[in-house]
Amino acid sequence: EGTAVPGVISFLFGFVYASVNTYLPLMAEEAHIAYAGLFFVSGTLFVFLSRVVGGKVYDRHGPFSVMFPGVLLYSVAIFMICTAHSPIYLLCGSVFYGLGAGLLMPAIMTWLFNVVAPARRSNASATYYNTMDLGTCLGIVLLGTLAGHVGYVAIFYGVLAVMGLYIAFTLWAWKSGHMTDRRTPPSGSPVP
Repeated sequence: EGTAVPGVISFLFGFVYASVNTYLPLMAEEAHIAYAGLFFVSGTLFVFLSRVVGGKVYDRHGPFSVMFPGVLLYSVAIFMICTAHSPIYLLCGSVFYGLGAGLLMPAIMTWLFNVVAPARRSNASATYYNTMDLGTCLGIVLLGTLAGHVGYVAIFYGVLAVMGLYIAFTLWAWKSGHMTDRRTPPSGSPVP
């Protein structure tokens, strides 16, 4: 039961992450945007930068303090992908993509590890990878099928709608008290 809510968040992240990693180059080609590969180079740099900060914030304030900003940053990235019209604009979107992904991925895994007893951490790891993979596979199949009918630019508006669901679910998990772990008090105050 403790891994169900983090598992849903992992699934949603996998769905969105797959959309960018799989279909962004095709979207850029459809939108006549050159140098789309630089999106991933830039994004990777910002993944590393956000991980330096994210771990410290998580340790002091808990999962919500990292995941909610991560979801918002990732949403901005998806919006910028939807509305991209030039290589520079898309490159700016990669900054938000990298910052959001760098906050979300390790925070989800850490949260899953911390909601279970140490003896169940292998199960938590399996939950993380299985839900992430399920979201990734479903995202690739559904979005690829949809792209055949509406195009690659249009499917990212669908991904943006999923990000709206992701934001709502993250807020619900926090408000309902699910977004704590064994090291962080429910109030979200720093660990002594």
